[in-house]
Formats: sequence, structure tokens, C-alpha cells
Amino acid sequence: TNTITITPTVLISNMSCTLSKSLIRLHRCQNAITTRSLQVSKSLMTQSNTCVSHQSNSNGNNITAIATATSINMHKFSPIPKFQVAQFSTKPEVESTASSTSTITIDATNANSNSNSSSSSVLSTLPENYTPGHAWGILQKHLAGHNKVRLDDFISLCNASRPMKPKDAKVIRTALLDLKRCNDFYISVDGAHAAIDGMMRSLSSDSGLDSTLPEFKVKAGIYVARVFGLEDAGLYVAVDTKVLNENLFKVLLSGVENYTVSVDADVDTDTDVDVEEGDGESSEKSESLLAQAAAVAKNTVDVLLTRASNPTKDMKKRKKREYLKYLKCSSGPTPETIDLAVKICLKHDDENEGIIMANAVLGAYKECPHLGSAEADTLALVQDAEARAAALKLTEAADEETKDDDGDDDDSEGK
Repeated sequence: TNTITITPTVLISNMSCTLSKSLIRLHRCQNAITTRSLQVSKSLMTQSNTCVSHQSNSNGNNITAIATATSINMHKFSPIPKFQVAQFSTKPEVESTASSTSTITIDATNANSNSNSSSSSVLSTLPENYTPGHAWGILQKHLAGHNKVRLDDFISLCNASRPMKPKDAKVIRTALLDLKRCNDFYISVDGAHAAIDGMMRSLSSDSGLDSTLPEFKVKAGIYVARVFGLEDAGLYVAVDTKVLNENLFKVLLSGVENYTVSVDADVDTDTDVDVEEGDGESSEKSESLLAQAAAVAKNTVDVLLTRASNPTKDMKKRKKREYLKYLKCSSGPTPETIDLAVKICLKHDDENEGIIMANAVLGAYKECPHLGSAEADTLALVQDAEARAAALKLTEAADEETKDDDGDDDDSEGK
């Protein structure tokens, strides 16, 4: 009989080797299970996020959103102590997936109203028949919060101007200056048109410009022309030439043609306009309205010619960027504009000074052939004025000679 004697040392060593191999396999299985569980959880979370459907009812007012959320509890394995005999399985213990469905109802009408309320006008709190002064007060409070003013709000302010209320024209002028200086306001062509219309309306009567006194036509044209020429107001880079022809030059010409110094305006003094106030140009108070009208007509044409002749070529880079940022309209004077301006200049109190201004307008326009050429009737008006002036000079010279001859005869008879 062969007897095999197993010593305790050999038995322990064999058991240790077997247990070590088992523990190694256990850790490998644990790592594989953990990796696989993470992959499954990520895929389920991605599906739950993308698996959202939006359905709308037949009436179109409600929107239903169904979202499925999946939660997975990962099995956490506790480390096995050394030399501990335990039964384990390679399958992870995963709790049953719980799916919950929730329905969310959104009122489409309320959603639209909320989006509109966020962009509603700050002037919506004013009554229906508000004035430009009331609107400007609200916009000033809006500006105090470092907020931008919408173009529609400025147009509403201009459209609220009332006839025969010069204060409204001053409010529009103040709004133009303050918005560009404090709010970096970019006025558009439509906004500039509304500003010109608003100022002219507030300087006219209820029945329109045709029934107002010529004096107020002249004053209204002078005031609006000077506001147009202000660089800080920004109108000179946004007003279209057609708007100036209809709302400025024609009104001013209609006033100077019918204006006389002896006009006795029996109207309320509140409708008067101070054309000298704060326009950036120093004008003598003794200068007549006809002389001022001729001057602003010539200056307006000069601004239009400068705007249409690429003025950025002589500007530095920073000034050029700033000018192009505000430029909205670069149209120059048309032959109709030149004709109206020349007619206004020829109505000057001093006929010789008016002829000089008219020739200056024609000369400047001739230097810009890409804008067109003056009409033949316009040139004929200036030539007729020059002929009248020359004839008047000859008549005055002849009268002086006659007076001198009469004086000499009287002296000889006395001797």
C-alpha cells in the first residue's frame, strides 16, 4: 500500500494559489461589469434626452411634450477580504428600469403674449393722445437705465407733434441731439422723414401749410433747415433729397414769394418760432428773414453736395468709421433742388447779394457732373436777374450824373 502523506505546508500553498487565481478573475469580472454598466447607463440617458416628442392638438392652442426618464442604479461591489471564501456571480445586479411619463401642457397664446410683452414699447403706458413732451419724458427715464431707444418709439414721438405747437419741434430737436450724444442712436431714413414732417407740422396751422401766414412758412423752413445742418443731430446723413424738396425747399419758397416786411401777424405769440435759438450758427438779429432764408438754402445745398461727393476720402480712419456708421442716405441735390434754392436766393433783400449766392449754388453744382446739370430755366432766371441788376446800376449812374449836372448849373447861375 502506497501511502501519500500531505503535509499542511503543501496544502496551504495549493489553496493559496487557487484562491489567488479566483480573486484575479473576480476583479477582472468586476471591472468588465462596471464598464459595461456605465456604457448602458450613458446610452439610456442619451435616448431619454432625445426621445422627446411634441404634439399639438387640433385647435393649435396646446402643445404636449412627453418625456421618458430612465434611472439606473448601479450595483456597487464591496471589496472581498483576503482569504474570504464567497460565492459571486458575473451578472451584475441591476434594478428594474422604471419608466415614468409626464405630460406638460403649454398655452401657445400665453407664450406669444410673453414674447411680445418683452419687446413692447415703453410708450404703451401713455394715453392715446400723448404729446412729444410726454413721450420724451418716458424715453428719458428709459435712457437713465442705460437702455437703448427703439427707432419705432422715436418715430411715434415725431408723429405725435401737434399743429401750431413750436414746442413740439423743439422737443424733436432735443431728442435728436440727446439720443445721438448719449444713446449712440442710429437714425434711419424713415426716422429722419418722420422728424422733418413732425417739425414742419408743429410749425404750421391746423389746416395745413397753404393757409398759414408767409412769415411762419419762412420761419419754419429756416428752423428745419438749420436742424438739418447740425452735425450732432444726424439728419444730414439720413434725410432723402426728395423729402427736403417737398417738405423744406417748396415750403420755404412759398413763404419768401409771399412774404413782405410789413406783414402784421395777428396770431397767438405761442406759435412764434425763435429761429436764432441754439442752432449752432451766429446770426445777427437785424438780419431779415429773406436773407436768412437765402443763407440756409445755400448751406443746405452745400451739405447735400458734400454728402454726395465721397467726403470720407479726406477723413482720418476714426472719423471715417464714425461717419460711415451713421450714413444712411448719400443722395445729392437734384436739378429740382438747385432750381428751388436759386429761386430762394434771388428773393434776397439785397438783389446783388442774392445773385452772388445763386451763382455760388450753380457753380458748386456744376463741379459735380455726376449729379446732373442745372435746368435751362434756372440759368435763365439768374441771367435775367443779372440783366436787371446791370440795368439798375446804369439807371442809378445816370441819375447821379444828372444830379451832378444840375448842381453845376445852379452853381454857375449863382456866380
